[in-house]
Amino acid sequence: MEYFKDNDFFEKMEKVAVPKLDAARTSGYYTAYDGIKIYYDKFKNKNEKAIIVISHGFCEFAEKFEEVIYYFLCKGYSVYIPEHRGHGNSDRETDDLSKVYVDGFDKYVNDFYGFVRDIVRNENLGKKMVLYAHSMGGAIGALVLEQYPELFDCAVLTSPMLKMKFNGIPEFVANLLRIYAAIFPVKLKYVPGQSAFDGVRDEKFGCCTSGERYEYIFRKREKNDRYHMNGATYGWSISAMKATKKLQREAEKVKIPVLLFQASDDDLVDNRGQNRFAEKNKNVILIQIPNSKHEIYGSTYNTIKWYYEVIWKFLDKHLGGK
Repeated sequence: MEYFKDNDFFEKMEKVAVPKLDAARTSGYYTAYDGIKIYYDKFKNKNEKAIIVISHGFCEFAEKFEEVIYYFLCKGYSVYIPEHRGHGNSDRETDDLSKVYVDGFDKYVNDFYGFVRDIVRNENLGKKMVLYAHSMGGAIGALVLEQYPELFDCAVLTSPMLKMKFNGIPEFVANLLRIYAAIFPVKLKYVPGQSAFDGVRDEKFGCCTSGERYEYIFRKREKNDRYHMNGATYGWSISAMKATKKLQREAEKVKIPVLLFQASDDDLVDNRGQNRFAEKNKNVILIQIPNSKHEIYGSTYNTIKWYYEVIWKFLDKHLGGK
């Protein structure tokens, strides 16, 4: 298995990964329970050994996971990735492309469950199913695993948002803002510290440790205004706070094997939530990756290589290595 090194990352993506992805890709829209159109990509492997369904994170989109999907394809998996409502090419509930808004994570859960049930399951009856979920997508994934414990055979959660950080705001202040939002009509406004996409690069590579991987994704955001999601609204933030409390309360409902990756230097989610979730459920294996930031899949070569090798061993163990 060849993993892309940092010094030739762009060349490998453009000449090796993207052609393979394009050859396997089919795109479409799924109509959610309330009429919202959910965009998705699927990548079919002719000799698939299982199906991977990706639940992406806050302000993310399907194209951001090209490298991840490429490695899954190379290992014999087919991949489906829907873009959550308010993200990418899916419908939004606000006209501002930079704002992320939802008035309840149950909407995300219903969208994702419906997509897996109506699209993925119907096209792959009897096949093994794996959830791969990151950040906000990890919170959505955890809620799905709790509510529908037999939907997947195993799961990989990478830096899942199981407890929130509040952009430097103390938690008690965040709770006061929650009360404020319940009184005043601000649900579509940015919470303090959040703002629109401004096209300015982060010299420290954002949530990545690999400058090449950060730049590759940033260029995609520059070219497509549908990828300009950037700031949390009061509506999204309050919904996220409620969702993480609920998934912590019901952690024991997850019945399948879960591999949970924790980033040692995560600035976006509170790792204590991941620790608590793992402590409450014996099916969860927690592994902390040293010197890693929130987007572990955006790490440098040595970390990437180790990260995926652990995933392959986990999947082989729980899917029978077939």
